[in-house]
Amino acid sequence: MSKVPKSLILLSGGLDSVANLHIADRSYEDLLALTINYNQKSYVQELKAAQYFAQKIGVEHIVIDVPWFSHWQGKELGLIHGNASVPTEELDLNSKRQCEKSADEVWVPNRNALFIHLAAAYAEMHGISQIYVGFNLEEAQTFPDNSKAFLNSINESLVFSTRSKVQVLCPTIDMTKKEIVQKSMLYDVNFEKIWPCYQAGETPCGKCESCLRFIRATHGLVYVQWIEELKKS
Repeated sequence: MSKVPKSLILLSGGLDSVANLHIADRSYEDLLALTINYNQKSYVQELKAAQYFAQKIGVEHIVIDVPWFSHWQGKELGLIHGNASVPTEELDLNSKRQCEKSADEVWVPNRNALFIHLAAAYAEMHGISQIYVGFNLEEAQTFPDNSKAFLNSINESLVFSTRSKVQVLCPTIDMTKKEIVQKSMLYDVNFEKIWPCYQAGETPCGKCESCLRFIRATHGLVYVQWIEELKKS
C-alpha cells in the first residue's frame, strides 16, 4: 500500500502514543510528532521518550508549551506540579471502583479535547488532514476522553471548527494494553524507552495506575529492566 502525505501524531512517549507512532509511520510519507508540555510532573521523562522514538523513526518532532493550563486548576491535581500526589496505594486494576477513584485523583479537565484542538489548529495551518492519538479500550472504562464515543464526537466537531475538516485517528482504540504491547512487538518497539509513569523519577515508580497497567500488559511478553528491578526490591 502506497503511503499518503501528511499526518501528525500527539506523542507523549507512553505505550499508546508510541504504538500509534509506529502504525502511522507505515502509512504516511510525511509524519510530524507533537508533544505538549502542560506542566505535568512527568514532562521531562515524557519528552525524553518522545524525542527518542521520533528520532528512531526519523520524523520531525515539535513541542508546544501550554504553561497557563496548570493555572486554571480548581484543585491540586496529581498529574500537575503542585502539592497533590499521584495515588500509589495498592490498586486492583480489576476493581472499577478503585480505578474510578484513581482516575478522579489524576483527572485533568478537558485535557485530551484541548490537546486535540490545539493539534487540529496546527494541522490545518500546515496542510495536515490527519491526527493520530493514543487511546485504548482499557482506560476508556474510567477515562471517557479515551473512548470511541469521545473520538467520534471530536471528529464531528472538527468538521465545523476546521475548514479542511481535520480528522482524528486511533488504531488502538479497541485494544487493551496487552494487545497494544503485542502489536508494538511487530514493530520491534524498545519498551525500555517508553515512559508509562505519572511520576518524574529516574525510573518509573511501578506503583501508579499507569505503571501498573504497563507492567500487567508487558508481563511475560517482553523484558523490561526496571520492572525486573522492582520485583527484587
